[in-house]
Amino acid sequence: QVNEGNAVQLVIEQEVSSVSGTTGVDISINKREIKTTVMAESGNTVVLGGLIDEDVQESVQKVPLLGDIPFIGHLFKSTSNSTRKRNLMVFLRATIVRDSSLMKEISESKYNFIRADQIRKHEEGLSLMSNENMPILPQWQDNLTLPPSFDEYQQKLGEKNIELPKPPVTTEGIAAEEKQ
Repeated sequence: QVNEGNAVQLVIEQEVSSVSGTTGVDISINKREIKTTVMAESGNTVVLGGLIDEDVQESVQKVPLLGDIPFIGHLFKSTSNSTRKRNLMVFLRATIVRDSSLMKEISESKYNFIRADQIRKHEEGLSLMSNENMPILPQWQDNLTLPPSFDEYQQKLGEKNIELPKPPVTTEGIAAEEKQ
C-alpha cells in the first residue's frame, strides 16, 4: 500500500517449512514463520530476520554383531554428533513505480539479467542437459505485447462474422437407454 508521501506499507508473511522426519505413518513438519507490517521509503531495503533453525543429528556406526554386545560393544562402534545452525534473512527493497516508463525500464533490466544468466549457463554447460536444449530468452524488444484475451479474440471473430467451430458430438460411452 503506497501512502501520500514516498513510503510503502508492506504486510509480510514469510514461512519456511521442512520435513523433520518420519515416524511410522506420520510425517512431522517443522514450520517457522514471520508475520509483520513494515513502513519503508521507496528505494530503501528492509531486512527480516529471526527465522533461526538448529538441526542436531546423531549418527552411530558399528561393526555388525560386535557393536551390539553389552559392555564391550562400545569398543566396536563410534557415535558422532553434528549441529547445524541456520539464520534465514530476507532482504526486501521497496520501489514505488509511478509511471509506465519506469516500469518498462525495471522490467527490461530484470529481463536482461535473467537472459544474461541463461547465456552464461549455456556457455558453461550443464551435465544433466545438452546445450542445444537449454532455454534462452529472446532479446528484449520494446514492442513485446501479450496475446489478446479470449474475450478480445471472440470479439474480433464476431466483427469478421466468423463462427467458432463446434466440437463434434459423439454417442460413445452413452448407455442404450439414454440413446432412446
